[in-house]
Amino acid sequence: MADNRSYAIGIIAIILGASGLGLGAFSVVNFQIVEGPQGVPGEDGQDGVDGQNGIDGINGTDGIDGINGTLDNLVAIWESLSGSFGYDSMPIYVDDIRVNNSEYFYLQADSQVCLTRSGWYRFTIMFLWTGLNTGGLYRLSLNKNGFDTDFLERHYHNGTDQFYVVNRVVYASSDGDDIFRFTCESDSPADTFEIYSSQWYNKLVIEYVGEL
Repeated sequence: MADNRSYAIGIIAIILGASGLGLGAFSVVNFQIVEGPQGVPGEDGQDGVDGQNGIDGINGTDGIDGINGTLDNLVAIWESLSGSFGYDSMPIYVDDIRVNNSEYFYLQADSQVCLTRSGWYRFTIMFLWTGLNTGGLYRLSLNKNGFDTDFLERHYHNGTDQFYVVNRVVYASSDGDDIFRFTCESDSPADTFEIYSSQWYNKLVIEYVGEL
């Protein structure tokens, strides 16, 4: 009977010891829940104490490093977009920059972004078109080095109001000297429209996501 008690007390001590080290399943799982793109993984944690459930380090710290990596990968955020458009393709202008990582880019003419580090990038653009006519056709494109490479929005407006919310994500690569801009156009020479000037809707985010 004494041996059984000693064995049970030993098991309880091991369980309490593991809990004291913070090696519970919940802490590992919670650290690994990360929103957004995964950043560069951090170094593995220190090896766990031998005999304490055999867990090697707290790998959940990789999740924390992932969050920091996402912030480090932000290239630029603008919260003011503007532009007046018609039949000819015209650029979207950006202003009110909130994140400015000049290691990755520089801006020309308030509309052209030159990405100076080779790699893949993610663009997220949001804005509100206004002045749309019923039956009109409207387009949003990503332009690279003077050529449209991605048609992000093709909207046929059949509503009675004049507004339409655009929210698009696109991936593009840069060799380190490529110039990007967003453009809009309509399908009719008589059909003009513009971006509604409200920060509630307007945002352009650029993130560096990886090497070529």
